[in-house]
Amino acid sequence: MIEGLRKSGLVQKGKHKKPREQRICKSCGREFEGIVTSSKLFCTQVCAGNSNIKIDTQVYVENRASIHPEIKQTVIQWAIDHTELITTTPLNKIKSTLNPLIEQIYQEFGVKDFRVISKAVFGEDRGRKELLRFMKKMCNENVC
Repeated sequence: MIEGLRKSGLVQKGKHKKPREQRICKSCGREFEGIVTSSKLFCTQVCAGNSNIKIDTQVYVENRASIHPEIKQTVIQWAIDHTELITTTPLNKIKSTLNPLIEQIYQEFGVKDFRVISKAVFGEDRGRKELLRFMKKMCNENVC
């Protein structure tokens, strides 16, 4: 019976068969044990997730800083090109009227949300009505 257990591997259960080493987690700084050939850098999935969230947030902030001025220029240029449409738009038909602008911005920059577009133009979210008023102001200034 003992010989059968040895052959099946149950006696070896709990023994490490591959060489291991102590590593330090890049996120929390705790030590953890990992296989020598493994590329594991974090002690848990939670630490890996937290690290990736920080990196992605930093990339998004850097990307946003470069995209916002371009979105503002696109909004101004679109308002100048579509002056008649902007000046005749009532405040209760903003979304349907500005849908071509939103599609253009989405195609160029990957941004579809009015709040992000408003923040790009004003530096803070002021809503669709303020965005339309800004566009009407741009049309009136450039016509005169």
